[in-house]
Amino acid sequence: MRFEQYQIMRKQALAACEAEGTKFPDAEQMNPIILAYVGDVVFSCM
Repeated sequence: MRFEQYQIMRKQALAACEAEGTKFPDAEQMNPIILAYVGDVVFSCM
């Protein structure tokens, strides 16, 4: 995945969270297993 694609996906995810009224969680407060899962999902999209 190119960095430009990542930026677009991140922007869309933040916009979706904001539209729902949900605050995007801070990575430092998330469970490391969830972060690993997110990393696997991103890697599999490459």
